[in-house]
Amino acid sequence: MAVLRALAAERSETHRRRFLGRELEAITLHTPEALRNRGATAGLSENFLPLEIDAVIPANQLVRLRVTALDAELTLQGGVA
Repeated sequence: MAVLRALAAERSETHRRRFLGRELEAITLHTPEALRNRGATAGLSENFLPLEIDAVIPANQLVRLRVTALDAELTLQGGVA
């Protein structure tokens, strides 16, 4: 089971790394206060990947963003394009 989990994590990371430097459509989500206090907003990409936007934007807004990084939890990081 551990081998399968490791393989799934590796494939997930590889898939998400393909989006680095690309622009994606996303919808903003209700953002936890701790994240909002850091000046960021939670979102979900058009292909259902979690992301963190480096701007405070109200929930339920469609935005276009450029992916700039991938954090340790495999959340895409980016800014409004």
